[in-house]
Parts: sequence; C-alpha cells; structure tokens
Amino acid sequence: MIENMSFINIMGPKDDFDRVVQNYLSKYDMQLENALSELKTVHNIKPFVDTNPYEEALKICEELVNQISEPEKSTLENAQKLTIRDAAKFVEKINTGAKKLEKKKSGLETELKAKKESLERILPYRELKYNISSILDFKFIKFRFGKFQKEYYEKFRKTIYEETLALFCECYSNKEYVWGVYFTADELTDRIDTIFSSFHFERIFLPDEYEGTTEEACGLLERQISILEKSIAKIREEKKKYFDEYTPILLMAKEKLTRYSVNFNIRKMAACTDD
Repeated sequence: MIENMSFINIMGPKDDFDRVVQNYLSKYDMQLENALSELKTVHNIKPFVDTNPYEEALKICEELVNQISEPEKSTLENAQKLTIRDAAKFVEKINTGAKKLEKKKSGLETELKAKKESLERILPYRELKYNISSILDFKFIKFRFGKFQKEYYEKFRKTIYEETLALFCECYSNKEYVWGVYFTADELTDRIDTIFSSFHFERIFLPDEYEGTTEEACGLLERQISILEKSIAKIREEKKKYFDEYTPILLMAKEKLTRYSVNFNIRKMAACTDD
C-alpha cells in the first residue's frame, strides 16, 4: 500500500534547531530532501557543515551490542537518563575492557594453535620413543623423518628394503600412509635419499623444539593443550559475564547515540541563513 506524502518546509531560529528535531521531527518516519536543492531561488543560504562527533562511538557501540548473548530491549525513556557525552564515555570504557579480554583470549588461541601444530607434527612418531634432540644432534648418521603412501611402502618393503643400506623405523600407519624415520651412514646419504624418493617418500622436517622422548613430548603437549583450552573457556565465560553486566548501559548508550545520529542526519539535510 502506497501512502500519500506531503512536502513541508520547516523554518525557525537556527539555535533552536536541535531541540525541535529532538522533540518533534525524530518521532516520525520521513524522507529527507536536501534543503539546498529545494531552495534554489532563496539567496544567501548555506548548509550545516558540522561533522557528527559521536559517529565512531555509535559504530563501536553497535559492535559491542552484537557481542551480547541475549540483548534486552532498551526504551527511549531509559536512554534519556543518559547525556550524549556520558553515553560516549561509557562506550569507550566498556570497549577498553572488552579489548583487554579479547587480546588475552587471542594470545592464548595463538599459543594453542602453535601447540596443536607442534603435536600434529610429532604425533605420528610417538611410538619411536627416542629423544628427538639426540637424533637431531647425530654427526655421522643421517636421518630423514617422513611418510610413504601405503602402496609404495609395501613395494619398497617387499622389493628393495633388505638390500638398502638404511634402517627404516616404522612408527605409525593408517589407511593411506606409513610414517617413519630412516637412518643411514653420512657418506651414503645421497644414494639412499634417491632410493627413498623413488618410492615417493615425503620428507617431514621436525624442528628442535621437543623435550624428552617422542612419547614424553606428545604427553607434555597434550597437557599444555588441555590447560590452554581450559584457560580460553574461562576467558570466554569472563567475557560473557562482562557483557551481561554492561548490557543495560550499552543498550541505553546505543539508543542515545542512534537518536543523536538520526537528529544529526536531519540537520545535515537542512540549510540556514545569517538573516
């Protein structure tokens, strides 16, 4: 259904403009037209050129409200208890606290990701049960961590392995791959590498970051991951309680800042004269 609309001009003292907008105009749905484009025959008119000083505060407030788990409704009556300056100050304060919690959680999540990646690298070699640092320090024996596709591993094992001057330690396997590490003499490295590569052995490089045996390293990482996950869950709960505490004031601040923004946009479409 299309409603009939009326075009109206509103004129009055410039200094009283905000009061009229706040108390009367902002209550209605309307389509604003730029006054300068409509008053082409009027001389000596100019636009309001102010910028909304609370535009950023409203943007931040909306982002904060989106993080509230179960937002309540705020009424204009409640919002009127706040001044626009107090609303902006509350938003800044709440945002600062929220950022601290988010920064702490983000740091733990980054650490958790690194620990999981470290565990993922070492986990297939858990059954090796040998000190990784000791292997990495070998001087006369070369080693290669990696994996075979299962079909190539079976061919390698059945055809050439017994004649190869290398020791392969199988550590873990699934339907697709066999993980392990092979050792050979320093002077035979190039030749042995070529043989393994011909059977599509994929090298995996392990950094020198693991403590103890592979079994001990996996156990330590699993404990660290568990602690980090609990810490992150605790911060999430803290963040929820934080927003629950500030939900009423945030919603009032949003209502106040939104109303101010609407009024400001009405003012932007207006024009004034010095007469």
